[in-house]
Amino acid sequence: MPATAERHQAWADVPSQGPSVFFDPSALDLLTGDATVLTRFLQFMSQDIVAEHIPASKIEIRGSADPEDDTHQILVRVWVREYSDSEIRRYHHDLGGRIDKWAEHLPEAYKQHFFSRISFQVWRDADA
Repeated sequence: MPATAERHQAWADVPSQGPSVFFDPSALDLLTGDATVLTRFLQFMSQDIVAEHIPASKIEIRGSADPEDDTHQILVRVWVREYSDSEIRRYHHDLGGRIDKWAEHLPEAYKQHFFSRISFQVWRDADA
């Protein structure tokens, strides 16, 4: 199976519950080796959004590169509507704590990979 097909197949387990998940083309080349931990993280995020009643409009997956450090990361952006700046900061802070607790239960190799290659952001969706 070609590498591109493998990458697309890996997302068969992306959750259907919660907001839609969108993959920016910038993320596709960075997904090699990240599929399992990213899929688990997306499942966690979708469950958290539903459980916490977060008015999320979508989850976006993007690639990010820092040419100075020659590092690459996958950014997971949660877009929320109807939240003020202070609500977004509070949600980001609270979500960070829940992510840390969730990541404690990952196998060590996944945990190290998660914290070095995947980050999250919370943005306001002004279009929603």
